[in-house]
Amino acid sequence: MSLQRILVVGVTGSGKTTTAKKIAEVIGLPRVELDELFWGPNWQQRPTEVFRRSVAAALAGGSWVACGNYHGKLKDLTWHRADTIVWLDFPKWRRLKPRYSV
Repeated sequence: MSLQRILVVGVTGSGKTTTAKKIAEVIGLPRVELDELFWGPNWQQRPTEVFRRSVAAALAGGSWVACGNYHGKLKDLTWHRADTIVWLDFPKWRRLKPRYSV
């Protein structure tokens, strides 16, 4: 297993960003957060072609850890290029549970 192109996916609140940050830190790979490339100013979605070009440029290197879904828009750029997919699939109660106490 090469672990050079890792994609972290899962439902909202499953910990994709946190998991990708830790993997990138431990392995020493650049991290690409797909949400940062998708959302523009004032939470406006970027046009699909602009988004795809941004993702293609960000993943042009041979090694990366990407987090986010967007399978319908990016599967050829992410899923088909990844050598490892980390799928976070926790039950709803776990995802919505408060992570701290007051």
